[in-house]
Amino acid sequence: MKVISNIDISGYRIIQSNNSSELIVPMVDGIMPNQVISFSFRLRNFKFLECGEVNIPSIMYSRQSVFCKSSQTNCDVYVEGARANILFNKVAPSLFLDSMNITSLPLLDSTTIQIKYHIANMKTSVDSSFCMGIYNDSNHNAHLDNTDPLINIYEFKYGTDVREGNNDWSVILANSSIKQCALIAAIIPKSCLCGLDTLYKSLNMSLNFYYSDSLCNGGGFQIGVPSETNHTYRWIKGNVFCDTCSNNMVMFHDTNQVTKIFEYSLSDTQSDSCNRLYHYSILIHPNPVGKKFMVESCKNSSLDITSGDRVTFNWRGPGIVNPNQSVQKVVADTNKMYFLDFLDVNQCSGTDTFCVIVYPISQSGIISDDTTIVYGSYADLFVQGVQQIKWSPTNSLDCGTCKTVRASPKETTTYEVMGEDTFGCPIILRVTVFVIIPECDYTKVFIPNAFSPNGDHANDVLKVYGINTNKIHLVIYDRWGEKVFESFSTDDGWNGMYKGKYLAPDVYGYYLEADCFGKMEFVKKGNISLLK
Repeated sequence: MKVISNIDISGYRIIQSNNSSELIVPMVDGIMPNQVISFSFRLRNFKFLECGEVNIPSIMYSRQSVFCKSSQTNCDVYVEGARANILFNKVAPSLFLDSMNITSLPLLDSTTIQIKYHIANMKTSVDSSFCMGIYNDSNHNAHLDNTDPLINIYEFKYGTDVREGNNDWSVILANSSIKQCALIAAIIPKSCLCGLDTLYKSLNMSLNFYYSDSLCNGGGFQIGVPSETNHTYRWIKGNVFCDTCSNNMVMFHDTNQVTKIFEYSLSDTQSDSCNRLYHYSILIHPNPVGKKFMVESCKNSSLDITSGDRVTFNWRGPGIVNPNQSVQKVVADTNKMYFLDFLDVNQCSGTDTFCVIVYPISQSGIISDDTTIVYGSYADLFVQGVQQIKWSPTNSLDCGTCKTVRASPKETTTYEVMGEDTFGCPIILRVTVFVIIPECDYTKVFIPNAFSPNGDHANDVLKVYGINTNKIHLVIYDRWGEKVFESFSTDDGWNGMYKGKYLAPDVYGYYLEADCFGKMEFVKKGNISLLK
């Protein structure tokens, strides 16, 4: 409050009651006749006053001293003097909703709301816009109350969206937001508006709701709406278990495994004649056909099995540690199976199967039996039913990769053949050649004491017999000490010739040196008679 003249501001009071507020303002003492009393004040909650002419009554009281009967003393009383009315005209924008039209077309999942309204005194607004709300009238009483859920609020800007006078406005609502068969449009002021208004409209039409989804063959889900009282339900398209239920569980299984579309329609009729049609289009994807892989392997081999181009997958099988790893390392110790569960691009599941088959241990590989030879001789060995042959060791063999070899070991040796069997699996075969070293005994050495090189093919050549040696040295001399024959091999004998001529019968001396297999040496001397 602001004092202009003749007011004691220190003593003003405000008395409030339920329906009114009183401002009591004391005047200063000693006011002379014809003096002006002036003050000003501000009103709060002005927007709650009705638009138009506003009357604020003012009353002047004078304080007088009188005798009070109750106290039997003089006391002060206030006596009403002058009365006057303070009049002013509240001016604010006024907005009235004239009509609301609702249109919902078939095959569309939306509804158009058209509202006509008019506005006056738009320029007197202290705001730049006002708001309008669209509500579901839940109890169908045509009045906005706290039980009516809000669909949406829309803002209208003065001078841009709104003009003075008549206005048309429309909005498209998704049918899924319309929960009732009656709507209310209501003005929501930001500050002061005159002529606040609401509109009620009942939907005497069919609302269409369209839903689409996809599913893998063999799956199912529930379609429909929650059941409500005073609603009548009927499935008018598609095969369902219950034709009059508000919802049904539908299952999809097609043995042909092809892409198909299943369509269903539910009619939902309410007691206020509002009808809803729910349309469901379900695309069924065939499940992917899993692949089957036969993985043949040699026993105890390490194998890699891979998910290939599968993106989302999970491995199952013996020894799987990380089921989400693309490449799995497995050991082919026995016949076993692995499964790769996967999802395709449609999130449908399939399973690839990997059969690990272990080749039987080959019986086709055959090698020579163990054998025994005398030092300095050889043994012929063979192998059958083996490919990619490789003998070891090879230093005493005539061929390291042949199926048949000649072995001439100087000591007992085990030969190993590495190769592949008929399945291509590694195979190892072994054979031992035992070497016997004869005893070195010069008494067992036999040299004939006579021979007759006469061409009768009987005793024509002189040789050394019955000796096991690495090498020999035989020299024959005539009676005058001249060397007439020399040999370094038991296979090389004397035919009685010297310098291309047969010698005359006589007695000849010999000298024999021999190295035994045991690395011992001996010497033998004697005479030989050459006969005719």
